Amino acid sequence: MTAATWLTENSAVAGVLRNARAALLKRDALARLADPAARAAGGEARKLIRDAGPRIDALAEALDTPAVSSLGDGERRRRDDLVAALRTEHANLLRQAEAGYRPPRNMTPPPEARGPGSSSSSMTASMPGGMQQSAWTPATTGGRVFGKKAAPQETAETRPLDERGLVQLQHTAMAQQDEQLTALSGLLHKQRRMGEEISEEIAVQNELLEHLDQDVTRVGSKLARTKRDMNRLG
Repeated sequence: MTAATWLTENSAVAGVLRNARAALLKRDALARLADPAARAAGGEARKLIRDAGPRIDALAEALDTPAVSSLGDGERRRRDDLVAALRTEHANLLRQAEAGYRPPRNMTPPPEARGPGSSSSSMTASMPGGMQQSAWTPATTGGRVFGKKAAPQETAETRPLDERGLVQLQHTAMAQQDEQLTALSGLLHKQRRMGEEISEEIAVQNELLEHLDQDVTRVGSKLARTKRDMNRLG
């Protein structure tokens, strides 16, 4: 394995792990619907994970071969980090595959899993005051909930608008943000050019100062030699 083919193989193994994660997500989605195809998706994910293991080991062993180990220290550390990331992802996927699908707590199974005898009235639970709550709503607990999103509030700007007007307002706001980002980008480019020009000017000034220092040293040497000659004559 050469240095170039090592990178190609690393990208290929990363793609295999992505496919394995997608298969696990598919398995979980089908399992929530009690679809028998979830078993096949899980088997596909486990196969991909098994195939990726030896390939990751081969990438790690190739780092010690002369073709790859001759790279610089920085590139070697970068490739070590890539292998470590692949191992971590492989271990996480392996745990998920072995654990299987676990339905979330406080969640009633879908109608497909409840059987044909379930009625629509059994999907709701009685609430105080005669209200009905969907059985799919997770049980809530008292206290403060971090990260809970507040309900959207109507504003004076959006209240008179219909759906088309809201879409147009959103496009207008996005266009304004794009203009602001463009202006900010131009300002940053201008500051970068100014910084580069300042750096070039400093480099020129440093070179002039070096020449001046050399001239001062040379003149100082001549003055010292002249002073010694005058002292001998005196």
